[in-house]
Amino acid sequence: MAQILLNESDPIRHRLLQLRLEGSGHIVWSLGGVEEISDALGQAAIDIVILDMDEQSLGDLPQRFRDLGRAKLVLQTSNCDLRFDFRSWIADEVFCKGKDGANMMFAVKKVLHN
Repeated sequence: MAQILLNESDPIRHRLLQLRLEGSGHIVWSLGGVEEISDALGQAAIDIVILDMDEQSLGDLPQRFRDLGRAKLVLQTSNCDLRFDFRSWIADEVFCKGKDGANMMFAVKKVLHN
């Protein structure tokens, strides 16, 4: 079980991802943008931050997430080319969005086992 901060711009997809994560026994916190997430990291024992790159700028990531503590950063994107963008180096895992959230579940399992 992990505590996960979930950021997803599409409300329907967000609910699907939340249900999948909770169904696997994780505690899910839903937050908006990068500012809210970086503030929340200091207030709770977060294991994973899942950030929707469709609504964020990669350029801001290194300075916003300099101190993740023990939390792992997972980036999700509709633009699969971002997986190879050098600015995504800060992430522990980058995955392309899929219809049913299976890619996200695989990324979460991979990060938790590393």
